Amino acid sequence: FGGPADETGYSVCLAQDGGFVACGIYGGDSTWSDPSAFVIKTDSQGNMVWSTVLGKVAFQGGVLDRAVSIVALSDGGYAFTGYTENGWGGDKDILVVTLWPNGAMQWAQTYGSIGGDERGYDLLETANQEIVVTGYMDVMQMTMAEVFVLKLTNTGAVLWMKTYDGPDVDLAQRIYDDNGQGFLITGFTYSYGNAQQILLF
Repeated sequence: FGGPADETGYSVCLAQDGGFVACGIYGGDSTWSDPSAFVIKTDSQGNMVWSTVLGKVAFQGGVLDRAVSIVALSDGGYAFTGYTENGWGGDKDILVVTLWPNGAMQWAQTYGSIGGDERGYDLLETANQEIVVTGYMDVMQMTMAEVFVLKLTNTGAVLWMKTYDGPDVDLAQRIYDDNGQGFLITGFTYSYGNAQQILLF
């Protein structure tokens, strides 16, 4: 799957009908001049059912919009997280987008600070249809990156956000639901020695 430029897939999930849905970055073409987030739906044999490219036109994205992780939702749709870059000083914001079952965009929201570097790396849907996102934040790109956990309603409104950090870089890459008792997060950290170490909490 792809166009005239470079495309990369970052995540895939199983659809309710037994097919697959993948997301990543679309390199651009005559219509999309800047790299944009893309989502592809296939049947169980890998035949494309639909694809959608989402960027500036869809949600006022920046010069680079990247879909990093995607999940199937209980209503038959999909949600992905990643980040959008506006091109001014490398400012990046967390991006969360939900899609209808046919691939049409339902809503898109960005979360972040002016001049910061915030990226969504993974997400999940809770039993009550809320969305939980994790990744890292570096506010104003002046501090050490820290882990964030962001909980949203099913329409993208913020319920709460928590950050967790040590004295050096901490980054979350995956989040799991601990049977409704909380969340399990893994990633890496430099806060406990000079070398990169596995982070789990």
